[in-house]
Amino acid sequence: MYKEEQCGYLAGYAVVMDGFEKLGFSGGGGGTNPACCRYGYGFIQGANDAAAKLGKNVEIKFSWAYGASFSASAELQTLISGWYETGTEIVFACGGPMFDSITAAASANDAFVIGVDSDQSFLSDTVVISALKGVKEGAYQTLAKAFDGTWEPGVITLGAAENAVGLPMETSKLESFTAADYDAMLADIVSGALAIDNEAAEGDPNVKGPWTNVTVDYIQ
Repeated sequence: MYKEEQCGYLAGYAVVMDGFEKLGFSGGGGGTNPACCRYGYGFIQGANDAAAKLGKNVEIKFSWAYGASFSASAELQTLISGWYETGTEIVFACGGPMFDSITAAASANDAFVIGVDSDQSFLSDTVVISALKGVKEGAYQTLAKAFDGTWEPGVITLGAAENAVGLPMETSKLESFTAADYDAMLADIVSGALAIDNEAAEGDPNVKGPWTNVTVDYIQ
């Protein structure tokens, strides 16, 4: 398992620091997938903290609509196009093939996307940054334990401290949030100086609300 809330936080923080004020989150699994919930909940926290630092308020449209099966669909593309048409600037595409519908909507509206799991900048020019989950790192660490005889059955949760979540700053299109900013924040997460809530917040992104500097529009 992974601490998706950490890279979700970094993505939300980075785009708000870069000047985005109207955000969107479109998640897979219908609000019951723990990983997607952690991504979304971390995203809200990061956006809120960046907005607080800048002394501004930001808006987030947050939805699991049309994402239960993690599939691309015309309905999802229409939903996200509507968001962009009414002012949303960037959407976190958190649901596998849902990415295709969201990037199509972004392309049609000269808008932007946050990728998920891997560096998706190579798949669409609309991708500004991606929230990375280090599946390769997880496989490497598990296999290493198998080879050296230290592996034991059970659940292992990997995060920033294990070099298993983060942002691909080498392909980032962010302008104000720099690699140095990222390195400093990542170091704070690793050290524990920056604690990010890992509650999944299934079905209710406002479970820890009210938020101080974000308004979450929860769309069924």
